[in-house]
Amino acid sequence: MTTGQNHCDPLESLEKAGLQKTIQRIVVLRAVIRADRPITAAEIYEDLDVAERVNKVTVYRVLASLEEAGIVRGIPTVDGMNYYEMACSHNPLHAHFYCRYCRAMTCLGPLGEEICQNLYPSCRHEADALSVSITGLCNDCRRNKTKRKEEPL
Repeated sequence: MTTGQNHCDPLESLEKAGLQKTIQRIVVLRAVIRADRPITAAEIYEDLDVAERVNKVTVYRVLASLEEAGIVRGIPTVDGMNYYEMACSHNPLHAHFYCRYCRAMTCLGPLGEEICQNLYPSCRHEADALSVSITGLCNDCRRNKTKRKEEPL
C-alpha cells in the first residue's frame, strides 16, 4: 500500500502536524516517503545520502516524534523489529504480512473503520488506529523451506 507516496510532501506534513522543519526530520521523512514498502530505522539510516546522514539515534528519535505526531505508522513485529510507513490519506489503514524467515514486510489489502462493525456489529466506537499483522513464511521462503537446513526464528 505504500507505493506512489511520492506525492506526500515532507514540509507540508511537518507543518500540518505542528512540528519544526528540521533537516533531520525532513531527511528521515523523505526516506519513508520514497520507500515502496514499510521500512526499518536501519534501512532509513542506510538510505540517507552521506551529505544528509544523521546518526542512528537521531533516526530513532525522529521516527518516534513522527509517529507520535501521526505522520508515520509504526508496525511492530514478533521479533521486536519496527517498520515504518506513511500515515496519510494516500496510504489508508491496511494489514501487513511479516515473514519470520527473511524478515520482509509486505502490505496487504486496505482495512477501514468498517472492520469494527464487521467484527462487532453492536460496536459504537470510532476507530482512530488499527494494527493487523500476520506472521508466517512468505511465498519464496515457503517454497525454499525444504532446501534450508536451519529453522527460522
